[in-house]
Amino acid sequence: MTIWGDADSLPVRVRELCARRSGIGTCEIGVIFVSARKIPLPPGKLVSARLVSGESADDHIISAAKPLDIIITRDIPLAKRALDAGLIALNDRGTIWTQDTIRERLSVRDFMASARDAGLAEMSRATTFGKKEENAFANALDKALLLSVKMSGVNQ
Repeated sequence: MTIWGDADSLPVRVRELCARRSGIGTCEIGVIFVSARKIPLPPGKLVSARLVSGESADDHIISAAKPLDIIITRDIPLAKRALDAGLIALNDRGTIWTQDTIRERLSVRDFMASARDAGLAEMSRATTFGKKEENAFANALDKALLLSVKMSGVNQ
């Protein structure tokens, strides 16, 4: 099982939480951070980075990941591609994506893009990543790991 991080936009704390889960338990959990730029790696038993050039990080993750691997990304279209490929997708705020929640989020995203293009809305982004977000992510990651193990049939 592998945790894939779309690392260009992941907070450092999220990368650290992922790294802490590497190499634990009876199933070896690898963590691979994929980015277009060099990023500092947190310590971890099975933590690595892949620097991509010539292809997008998204394409690399989708082509290299195996069913039931976990993808962590803020990129909604990447999360949709991951779900379509049989992967588990979550964001760094603690949301585990499903086909229903992705469909809803894509609809809202497209509507807001249209509203911004028409000058009816402004772009807003959550910029804080505090203890609340950290705890929500850690809980979601643990749930995603348990889901992956349960769906794969591996005994814990």
